[in-house]
Amino acid sequence: MPDKVQHGVILVGGGPAGLTAAIALAGAGIETALVGRRPGRPDNRTTALLAGSVTALKTLGVWDLCADQAAPLKAMRLVDDTGRLWRAPEVKFAANEIDLEAFGSNIENKHLVAALEQRARALPALRLIDDEVTRLSRVTTPSR
Repeated sequence: MPDKVQHGVILVGGGPAGLTAAIALAGAGIETALVGRRPGRPDNRTTALLAGSVTALKTLGVWDLCADQAAPLKAMRLVDDTGRLWRAPEVKFAANEIDLEAFGSNIENKHLVAALEQRARALPALRLIDDEVTRLSRVTTPSR
């Protein structure tokens, strides 16, 4: 039977959202464990980060680790891909129409996750566990 380890928070999922949450908690001094199996193949998708997300990553000390790999989102296009006979018209927005240089940034997930993992490894209150969760059991806290 494995040793029992106590943490203030245990998060499941080592993708961008899980890593970001773990970094925020551990950065606030909360003992945190992040359990997530690293993917067996590269994630070739990208993530569009609007300005608020970029600000959050800057605050957490992550953005400087990956900003050089990001591209500005200067335009957005909304397309109705519902397959309905009557579709909504395509709509385009340009950041400069509202005096912004960009709406945010687009970054390949492999670069974003690498930066998040680098920051996560630097936090003493964060333990990364490269494993999968196969069973969850109810955890109770002692009554006071």
